[in-house]
Amino acid sequence: IILFAIQAVFVAFFSFLAIAKFNNFQYNGLDLAIIHQVFYNSSVGNFFQSTIHPPTYLKDHFSPILFILLPLYLIKKSAITLLVLQIIATTLPVWPIYLIAKKRFSPNISLCISCAWLFNPMVQNLMLFEFSFLPFALVFLFFAFYYFEKNRLLAFILFSLLALVVREDISLIIFMFGALALFEKKKKIWIFAPTLLAMLYFIFSMRIISFFNGNDGYKFFIYYSWLGNNWQEAVKYLFFHPWIIIIRLLSIGNIEMILGFLLPFAFISLIRPRYLLLSLLPYAQILLGSAGPSGLILKTQYSALFLPSLFLAFVASLKTLQAMEPKNSFIKIFIKERLGQIILIVAVVYSALTLGPVVGTTQKNIFGADKKINSYKASLIKKIP
Repeated sequence: IILFAIQAVFVAFFSFLAIAKFNNFQYNGLDLAIIHQVFYNSSVGNFFQSTIHPPTYLKDHFSPILFILLPLYLIKKSAITLLVLQIIATTLPVWPIYLIAKKRFSPNISLCISCAWLFNPMVQNLMLFEFSFLPFALVFLFFAFYYFEKNRLLAFILFSLLALVVREDISLIIFMFGALALFEKKKKIWIFAPTLLAMLYFIFSMRIISFFNGNDGYKFFIYYSWLGNNWQEAVKYLFFHPWIIIIRLLSIGNIEMILGFLLPFAFISLIRPRYLLLSLLPYAQILLGSAGPSGLILKTQYSALFLPSLFLAFVASLKTLQAMEPKNSFIKIFIKERLGQIILIVAVVYSALTLGPVVGTTQKNIFGADKKINSYKASLIKKIP
């Protein structure tokens, strides 16, 4: 009941901010425009049709979750409906996180860990950035891990499939469940099942995207064209020029992104880093893109590809800290004298204020809204047939 109440407060507060941002014409990053048009066109029978990226959204991404969300959109055909649905979806992982934490901690500590999800600045950025399908995969990914730990294969496959239908790049995370199973010495079925499932779905998705792109192939390969004219050339180039990866790893942008991801966890996630394996391929996806990694990733939908592994590593690391024997005075102070809890609370609050969207969104869209300019824009919209 407490967790549901806290979740409801966050949904209400961030929905208020999202509506204020929308009414002040601040959703100007194009993604909301693209996907809202796709939803509207689909609602009148023109599935996935897009005139912004013509003729179809399937040239960009394969997201059949649209069919699951469409009945909810039909209740009220509005961009605000999509924004509120995204906020609800982004808060839903508190439930599987609570179940995962409860296997290791008391209900009260598990509740606090679940709430840490809501206070994470990247989670809050997901709620208020643009609209993306990626946040809808989060709850399914956490439940997939929950059943991965419980060794319930069918449930794991079910939630993996639900995560996969969100977008094709979720297959990069599901694939790494196989690597995690190998690392944890699980039965071979746990190694091969996620690996094959992810590979087959990724190939299937790319075939569909390539079909709608025609001779152009995969349009987003342009982000990797600096490595070669196709995937084969890119792999060959990296093999013979490995220092390119080292240069990227040592770049200011990469360091900025990593520090930003780890700060809300007070870097505790590094104590048990094995669960960070789940984000290894998405990390490579960002690392090798033409723009490279930067702090901008923290504010966009791409953080959704990293958050599950960061939180899972955080939960496991907390358990490791709790089990440690205070053999020296520093460990004793850190664990037994609550210093660690104080550091963690400070890290969460500080990162939420500096990396999160609440302060900026409130200032810009509530206290600093330009009513005169907004009225001009609203009058222009009314003139559109």
